[in-house]
Amino acid sequence: MGTLTAGQPRLDHYCEHKLPTSCRLSSLGKCCACSDERPHAVGGNYSVYIDGIGYVPRGTRWQRYCWFCKEFWQHRVEVSGLLPSQTRIPQVPDIRVFLTRWYEFHQGYRLVKHADGSEERVAVVGEDFRDVSPGVLPRTLEELRAGRDRSEAEENERQAAIRELQARERLDPDAATGPSIEETLDQLLESASTEGEGQDDAIRNNIHAQAMVPLGTRNREYQARRIAALRRELHRMRNGIERVIEGLRDLGEEVPDHSDASNQLTDLGQTLDNITGGPSQEAASRAIASVNALTERTDATHSDQVLLNMQHRVSEARQHVEDARRNRDQAASELDEAEREFRTSQSRMRQLQNEQRTAENYMRLFGTREQMAAQGEAYQSPIGDMFHRAYERFHEAEQVRREERTLRQVLEDEARSGGEGVNAGLLELERRERDVWGVPQRAVASSPTVTQHTGDPFPRIRTPEVLVARDAESDLALDDEEVALEQYYTLLRRQGWSSEQSTAAVQAAEAERAELPGDIPAALASGGSSFVAGPPGQQLDAEPSVNNDRGLDALFVLTALSSSESLRSQLAGNPTTSYVERLLRMVRENNLSWNEREHVEAMLEDSNLIWGCGLPAERMRRRRQRGESVGFTELAHEMAVSDSTVIHDVEVMAEVFQMSAHLRRCAGIGPSEQLQMMCRLQRGERTPEDRAVLCRMLQSESTYSRAKHVHDLQYNREVDALTAESNRIRQQTAREGDHSRGELDARRRATHALALAAGRIAMRSSPAELLERLSNRDEASRAAHARLQENGAPEALRVRYRPLGVDLFPSTHSETDSEPETDEDAKGLDAKDTGRPADPASDEQLTVRLDCQVCYSQLADMACLPCGHLVMCQWCSDQHSPTMAHDRTRPRRAAACPVCRKQIRQKVRVFRA
Repeated sequence: MGTLTAGQPRLDHYCEHKLPTSCRLSSLGKCCACSDERPHAVGGNYSVYIDGIGYVPRGTRWQRYCWFCKEFWQHRVEVSGLLPSQTRIPQVPDIRVFLTRWYEFHQGYRLVKHADGSEERVAVVGEDFRDVSPGVLPRTLEELRAGRDRSEAEENERQAAIRELQARERLDPDAATGPSIEETLDQLLESASTEGEGQDDAIRNNIHAQAMVPLGTRNREYQARRIAALRRELHRMRNGIERVIEGLRDLGEEVPDHSDASNQLTDLGQTLDNITGGPSQEAASRAIASVNALTERTDATHSDQVLLNMQHRVSEARQHVEDARRNRDQAASELDEAEREFRTSQSRMRQLQNEQRTAENYMRLFGTREQMAAQGEAYQSPIGDMFHRAYERFHEAEQVRREERTLRQVLEDEARSGGEGVNAGLLELERRERDVWGVPQRAVASSPTVTQHTGDPFPRIRTPEVLVARDAESDLALDDEEVALEQYYTLLRRQGWSSEQSTAAVQAAEAERAELPGDIPAALASGGSSFVAGPPGQQLDAEPSVNNDRGLDALFVLTALSSSESLRSQLAGNPTTSYVERLLRMVRENNLSWNEREHVEAMLEDSNLIWGCGLPAERMRRRRQRGESVGFTELAHEMAVSDSTVIHDVEVMAEVFQMSAHLRRCAGIGPSEQLQMMCRLQRGERTPEDRAVLCRMLQSESTYSRAKHVHDLQYNREVDALTAESNRIRQQTAREGDHSRGELDARRRATHALALAAGRIAMRSSPAELLERLSNRDEASRAAHARLQENGAPEALRVRYRPLGVDLFPSTHSETDSEPETDEDAKGLDAKDTGRPADPASDEQLTVRLDCQVCYSQLADMACLPCGHLVMCQWCSDQHSPTMAHDRTRPRRAAACPVCRKQIRQKVRVFRA
C-alpha cells in the first residue's frame, strides 16, 4: 500500500518510527506504538472480539493501531520470528538496524568512515517508497534489475531470526512449543464450564425452591434440564480424572488406584438414571389432594374473630385509598384541562390586543374611513399632515436664515463703507439665539434691555436702535431680495448711518492704526474675539480693547492646561484643574490678582509649555485670520547662528518643512526620520529633537534661503493678483468678438492646423519663432491669426511664478560673467526652468533594497495597489493572496499589504530596466 511519509522531512519532535510507519496521528509527534500507554499484558495476550463468542484473549498489542502502524509491526514481528506473546512493542523486536537502513534510503545517502577517520557519502538509490509497504525495506537498483521479490537485507534478517529460533528450540524444546490443539480446546471447555457454573449459581435459589416441592409437583422441564447439566458435569469430572492419570503416567510417576473414584462416579450416574423414572402424575395428584385436605382442617381450627375484623378493616382502608387515588387523578386531569383552556384564552386575548393596537396605530397614522369619506380627494392623513407641518417649519427657518444672511451682507457693506455702529450690529447678530425650526420671537421694548448671555461675564445692553433693526429684519419680504435690501438701507439711513459719519469713522480708525506697531493688529473690528476690557484689576494687556494678543495667548494656554494632565504635570507645583479653570475665568474677566498675573506670565514664558500646547501655531493662525502677513523675521538666520532663535521663526520653518520635500532632504536626517518628523509636525507636536532639527536648518544659510523662497511662493499675494488679473482678462476676451457658429468652426479648424504645425516644429523652434511661422504658413493661418487679433486676444503674459531651481539662489558666478546660452543649451533635459532637481542623488540614495519583505531571499517584483508598496516576490505573492483564475491581478480573497496593512485591490508586476 506504500509509504506515504517518504517525502516529508524528519522534525525534531518526531519519534524514530513516525516516518517509517507512515503513522496517521498527524497531530502528534509520536507514532501509535510510542503513544500507547497501556501496560504490557502478561503472556502477551490482548482481548479481541469474536462473533458468537465475545471478547477472548487472543489479540495482539498492535491490532488497534492505525492501518499503517498495524502493517508495520506485523511485518517486523514476522521477520523477527518472535511470537506475539514474546514481543514488547516498540522495544521488542529490536528494529534499530532496520531504521538505520530505512533512513539511509530516505535521505539518499549513507556515511562511510575510512581507516584514516575521514567520512564519505555514498549514494543510496532504490525502489520508490510509494511501492513499498510499511515495515519492508526498499530494494536497491541491483535487486530490482535482478528481479528479487524482497530486499537482500530483509532476507538476511529473516534467516538470522529463523536460526536463532531453532537454536532456542534445541536448548529448550518445551519452551519453544506452544500450547497444542488439545490444550487449547481444554481451555475453551474450561472457560465454558466456568460460564455454566455462573449460570447454575444464578438459578441456585430456584433449585432450592424446587427441592422443597414434593416430587409429584416438580417442574418436569426444569428437572430434565437440571439432570442433563449434572450428567455433563459428571462426564467432565471423569474425563478430567483420566487426563490427569495419563499425564502423570507420561511423566513416569506412579498413579494410585483410582477404582474407588470411578465407582463413585458410576454410582452418581445411576442415581441420575433413577431420578428419571419418578412417580406418575396420578400419584402426584393424590399426594397433593391429601395435603390440601390436611390444610383445610388445620385452617378451621385456627379461625379467630379478631383476625377477621382486622382483615375487614384493612380491606375498607384499601378501598378508601383507591377511591382517593381515583379522585386525585380526576382532579389532576381537570386541572390540566383548565390550564390548557386558560393558556388558550390568554393567547387569544393577546392576539386581539395586538390587532387592536395595530388598528389604532393605522388610524393614528392614516386616519379613519369616516374622515377619508368626509374630506374626499382633499383628505390628508395625520402622518402626511405631520410632515407638511415639519416642512413648513423648515421653510420658515430657511426664511429666517435668509433674512439674517441679507442683514449680514448689508452690515458688511456698511462696514466696508465706514458706517458707525456696524460692529455692534454684527456682534448682536452673532449673539442672537436662533430657533432652527421656528421663527424667532420679537423683542419690543422702549427702554434699553439688559440680557445675560451664557459664558459672557458682562451684560450686553440692547439699544432701541438694535431692537428696531431686529423688528425691521423680521418684517422683510423674502420673495424679492432687492426690495429687502432697499428696506434695510432705508432703515440704516433712518438710524443715522450716513456716508459722512462713515468717512469720519474710517479716518479715525486709520489714525489709531498708524499709532500701533507694524506687527500688532490695529483693531479687532471684525468681531472675531469676544475679549474686552473688564473691571479694574491686573490685566495681561495694557489696552485689551485695542490689542489683546497676550490675553488670547493666556486663554489658549489655560484652556489646553485644563484639558491635559500631561501639560499640568510639566509645571512646577502641578496645579489642579480647578485652579487652572479659576485662572481661565479670571483672564476672561481681566480681573487677575497680582500673584495670579505673575503666575500666568510665568506660564507664557515656559518654552516647554508653549510648544506642548501649540501656542506658536495658534499665534500664526490668529494673525493670518486678521489678514496679516506672516513670514520669517528679517534677522532670523543671524539670530539662529548666534543661538538666540525666535520661536516664531522655528514655527515658520516647521510650516516650510511640511511644504517642500526638497527642503526635508536638506534637514540632515534619514528618510524614515523625515516621515516621522513630518507626521509629528502635522499632528501639532513639536518635540525637542524636532526643534533642534529646525534650528539647524535656520542656521544653514542655503537652507534658510530656500525655505524663505518656498514660504514666499506659498503666501505671495502678487501671484494671487496676477491670477485674478489673468482671469479677468480671459473673461473679458470671452465676452468680446464674434461667437457665431461659423466663427467658432473657423476657429476650431485654425486651432487644429496650429496644433498640427506645432507638433512638427515644436522641438526645433522657440515659441516666438513658432508663432511667427504658424501665422505666416499659409493664407488660412494668416486669416486665423488676424481673426484672433481682431477678437482681442491678449499678448503672452509673463510667467506668474518660477519653479524652484538652482538659479534662484545666490551663486559664486555673476550674471555678467556667464556666457549667453545658445538655443542648443536651452533644449531637452538641460533646459532651464523645467523643475528638474539641480543636484544629482548620491550613490547611497540611489542604492535601494528590493528584497522581498516576506521571505527576504528573493527580489520584490509585485506591487500592491492602491498603496503602491513593492514588497513581495512572485511566489510569496501567490501564497499570501492567490489571484482569480480569470484575472491574475485581482486577489481571490480579502488580503492586506504586509507593510501598511491596507486592503489590496490589485497586484501588478514591476519589471526593472
